[in-house]
Amino acid sequence: MKRTIILAIAAIVLATGASAQKKIEFGVKAGMNSAQEFAEDGNTNSRIGLHAGIFAEFFISNRFGLQPELQYSMQGGGGDKLDYVNLPIILKIYVLKRDLSVDAGVQPGYMLSAKGTVNGHTVDAYDVIDNKLDVAIAVGASYKFAERFHAGLRYNIGTIKFIDGIDRRNGVIQLFVGVRF
Repeated sequence: MKRTIILAIAAIVLATGASAQKKIEFGVKAGMNSAQEFAEDGNTNSRIGLHAGIFAEFFISNRFGLQPELQYSMQGGGGDKLDYVNLPIILKIYVLKRDLSVDAGVQPGYMLSAKGTVNGHTVDAYDVIDNKLDVAIAVGASYKFAERFHAGLRYNIGTIKFIDGIDRRNGVIQLFVGVRF
């Protein structure tokens, strides 16, 4: 099932990129995360971290763009430090020329490392994690404030429990800036 989702997303990205009528823009972006774990026994405290990566935007029309990204993201919450590599695939709907966009999409991700806190000590928790794959729903907005620069805000909510039997999912608010080449 998880492979099917990833293959379907990859096919959409490739098909859209091949049929893009307008230009393609590439860039880098980085920013701050405020991450939290949502759990059945209550939400955890936030973990402040960073995210950084690369992106390409395929302009489908004057009002629509598709932006796949590849990024490293520090997530988790409370005493958990979960680090992911994510592949957001974002549909951008431009509401002010090509300056302001409303963004929504899906974000598959794979956990690279997991650290937890036990009795005040940091321990490696990677082997305890049952589901290292996450798929998040992403919503947000971004604004181009210069020819090559943009800033944005995005919220990602995980849809997959990362420990079987316990409803623990990721939630991340991202504030970022990017540069286009």
